[in-house]
Amino acid sequence: MKNADGVIIATPEYDHAIPAALKSAIEWFSVYEHALTTKPVMVVGASLGVQGTARAQDNLRQILNSPGVNGFVMPGFEFLLNSAKTKFNDQGELTDAGTAKFLGECVDHFVSFVVDNKKNCRNRISVQNFQLIRYRSLPWIAHA
Repeated sequence: MKNADGVIIATPEYDHAIPAALKSAIEWFSVYEHALTTKPVMVVGASLGVQGTARAQDNLRQILNSPGVNGFVMPGFEFLLNSAKTKFNDQGELTDAGTAKFLGECVDHFVSFVVDNKKNCRNRISVQNFQLIRYRSLPWIAHA
């Protein structure tokens, strides 16, 4: 995962949160490897109910944005698949055309997000090149 340009995490929802095993894996990666630090992350999920993992994804985004994990979670384009049982065939293939189209759009946006992140990482300005200045009545802010 550390060498990947981006990571897509799919989660189910258990009692309005992510599964304990997923949280444990994220904690492991954040403590020992820091594999998600500044890594673009897309969050997706599917559920049998009508909310489509909305609360689990919110929980996962909160974890990914927390100190120590520091993932770059893609804003917007949330893929929340509800009533999943009706959208797949017996072979596990997604059969709902509208859902497949929207998932494709979300993945396309994620690819752009990853590419933009790579460009931004190459162009990062060193902290040494910043000066602290006082601007009117605002607190100290950084300017390049």
